[in-house]
Amino acid sequence: MPTTAFQWRWITVASLLSFVVGIGFFCPHYVLWRGLDIPQARYNPEVHRAYYRLQQIEHPFDPIENENNRAMRWRLFFPLLAHYLHLPRNVLFALPFIGCLLALGLTAYVVLRETGSTLLALLSSMLAATTSWFFVSTGWLSYFDSWYILGLLCVSFIRNKTTLVVCCLCVPWIDERFMLGLPLAFTVRTAVFRWVEDGKIAQLFRETGLACFVVAPYLLFRLALLFFAQDANSAGHLTDHYDMLFLHNEAYLSGLWHGLRAGWVPVLACVLLAYGNRGIKFKIAGAIIVVFTLFINRFLAADFSRSVSVLMPCVLLGSVLIARHRPSVAFGVTAFALLVNLLTPARHINSTFSVDIHNVLHEREQANNPPNSVNPVFYNQHGIKLFKENDVDGAESFFTGALHLAQDNPPPDNAPALIADIYWNRANLYANSSMWLKALPDLEDALK
Repeated sequence: MPTTAFQWRWITVASLLSFVVGIGFFCPHYVLWRGLDIPQARYNPEVHRAYYRLQQIEHPFDPIENENNRAMRWRLFFPLLAHYLHLPRNVLFALPFIGCLLALGLTAYVVLRETGSTLLALLSSMLAATTSWFFVSTGWLSYFDSWYILGLLCVSFIRNKTTLVVCCLCVPWIDERFMLGLPLAFTVRTAVFRWVEDGKIAQLFRETGLACFVVAPYLLFRLALLFFAQDANSAGHLTDHYDMLFLHNEAYLSGLWHGLRAGWVPVLACVLLAYGNRGIKFKIAGAIIVVFTLFINRFLAADFSRSVSVLMPCVLLGSVLIARHRPSVAFGVTAFALLVNLLTPARHINSTFSVDIHNVLHEREQANNPPNSVNPVFYNQHGIKLFKENDVDGAESFFTGALHLAQDNPPPDNAPALIADIYWNRANLYANSSMWLKALPDLEDALK
């Protein structure tokens, strides 16, 4: 049955409402975005990758020098797009947000198509906005997780073969974890379209073969680079993660929880209810594929909570399967999972650190009272300290950072006085070092 105009409007509303709820309860730590152009603040995950992403856009085919970002070496789809279309960086940073809206809209569309329930579609979309892929895509600049999740959802739930081909052609170049999630996506696809119950296993093999044919060039390209030692970034990334495979197990268990939290409830329903009563062997195979998908992502990624997002097709399928069996129960289960996710703490879990995620009220307070890494007052005071220690280069760097922060995001109470004080301090630094050509302009700005 074709989707009606009302249903399309509802899907749009559900996507927007879910986005607002996700941002409201789990707001990006956006005050740290101010540190993108400040060398001392680039260690924050909110901007760390964005700095190297901007370098990648300038020179798309150069190796990535920073070892923490080597994984993005061949994630070239959006960098090439930005490079050749000369996209402003704010447009680039907006793309993950657009991906979030599309993924949430697709979630609502699938549930509405499969169950006919507008309320369940809204609840499912909101549940999706309370999991780790959404937090990363909206909080950490230039992380395109929303797009690879969108690709996996398309493969899992959209029957159109053109969509399947386009996803298999493009999404590996956004994030290679799409490839790792393909077996799981086809496992979900089989359950969604009832190929086991209807005896259409041949359809599974045909469409899986088509997907393999389309992704084969990408896979062969990456393997050839590794085999002929032409991809030092990927080789180093794999070596590092192999060495730490069985380390940080406590953090990994925490990451498993924080990746989905109560979203694990529909994942469990997905494993138990898929393929009806005729597919016991397929249920076992599906469970094995879920575990294998988690393991291979554990091997390739140190951001543990983020890597669990690959199970999002299972979260969505779980809600659909519960609705097929008992529609009234589906409302309760999805609402319960959503409520738990809204009320329990959320964190980004990495192998070596974790980051708490707070609501929008907390982040507004942070924006008014920024942490030291993006606080111009702190930078000014630290510059004075370094000046007294005769660290001229360090003091200059902190005074310059203080100016950048104070001018781009002026404090609400004493911005002119603070900016004048920073100019005065830097002028004093230059004069004390006999750099008169630099000191005079700063002195003029301080006295304005």
